[in-house]
Amino acid sequence: MEGNEKFPSSFKPTRLIEETVTAWLNEKFTEESFRDCFIVEVQFKQRRLAVYLDSDKGLNLDRCAAISRWLGHKIEEIDLIPDAYTLEVSSTGLDRPLQQYRQYLKNIGREVTVHLESGKTLEGKLTEVRDGLIVLTSEVVEKEKNKKIKKNVETLIHLSDVKKTFIQIKF
Repeated sequence: MEGNEKFPSSFKPTRLIEETVTAWLNEKFTEESFRDCFIVEVQFKQRRLAVYLDSDKGLNLDRCAAISRWLGHKIEEIDLIPDAYTLEVSSTGLDRPLQQYRQYLKNIGREVTVHLESGKTLEGKLTEVRDGLIVLTSEVVEKEKNKKIKKNVETLIHLSDVKKTFIQIKF
């Protein structure tokens, strides 16, 4: 691509960078030692390429570092991002919402907080994920004949109604 006053030859649209990195990572994740890994988000903004990954079996620092080295080499090899940039490859962490179906599957059995598009917030144990639905089980206390009885209540939630879901950290 020839440069001009508006777009220098070093210009690479953000979307092209994100799509290229995503394609490379999807290819990488077909390798035996990385098959359990998946992309949660790739974001290039203000000279910073942030890659958030997850894994069905857990993603440790060594695996993130290996992917980061491999990805940095690929970027430099074709000069995908001209000039200086920052590359951050990390697992999603507990402070980021669940975004991928595989993340919901991986977290079955954990306590979650679900923020719905309607503005309502639900809390409970993620007990099932299927066909575009998640099932939360929560304990409620009901009064029956002057006795308090604890009951488990299941709530079915369409993923399309979910704005954000966070893992609750319990000690």
